[in-house]
Amino acid sequence: VGGLLSLDAVGQATYLFFPQNDLYDGKVNVFSVGARVGILQESFTLPGVSVSVSHRMAGILRYGDTGVGSPAEVDLDPSVTSVRATVGKDLFAFGVIAGAAWDDYSSDTSVLASDGLGGFISVDGSLDTSRRSYFVGVSKQLGVLSWVSLEAGWLKGFDPVSAAGATSARRGRTLYGSLALLLKI
Repeated sequence: VGGLLSLDAVGQATYLFFPQNDLYDGKVNVFSVGARVGILQESFTLPGVSVSVSHRMAGILRYGDTGVGSPAEVDLDPSVTSVRATVGKDLFAFGVIAGAAWDDYSSDTSVLASDGLGGFISVDGSLDTSRRSYFVGVSKQLGVLSWVSLEAGWLKGFDPVSAAGATSARRGRTLYGSLALLLKI
């Protein structure tokens, strides 16, 4: 039995902790909201097809503190908008998935650096870049409360970033892989 069109709301909260002794301010809160549209529900003969859109917002991440003697401090306020299209099918005892993605990264950025004469130079701006990725994955349910999944993909290099009259170099491609084990208690 298959079907057409479904809509899921997606949300996530993440708390990242950084070591404070390395000039980081300690922690960053990340929140994500989005939606997934199921275009085609998987059936006995057809794969499932979906498109998802999400937006992640993080709190300000600060490195350095000129107030306690650091020669510079950098404040980043990053956000990411992601669009994913996936096709998936259960084949015998395994789930198989393939897809493509586009991620747009942006950050309001502030840099405060010592000028060497007892004063500071301040630069504020916005950094924006994007990249595409392609991925395939295989998953296996090991029991009622556990799964294992393997994913591999290719990330296109970041588009060049322009700020303060300078442009970064174009980055190459990156292959990646991941192995995940999920245990529910």
